[in-house]
Amino acid sequence: MNTVNDRRPNWRTEDGRLYLVRCFACSESGTENWASAVAAGYCARCGWSDDEQGTKTEEHGREELENA
Repeated sequence: MNTVNDRRPNWRTEDGRLYLVRCFACSESGTENWASAVAAGYCARCGWSDDEQGTKTEEHGREELENA
């Protein structure tokens, strides 16, 4: 699976889970993600989610932050 965020410093585990350290959907140079969202595979700023295969969903990001 290749998405806009499949590059360093992000990484995937053997089972395919994405650890999103920097979001390249936010900016070309990658926007630093919030620590609590890294292991969840979504961007806390723009809502990009690996679960949704590279789509930006602002509501998804807000819901995750509110429930954290």
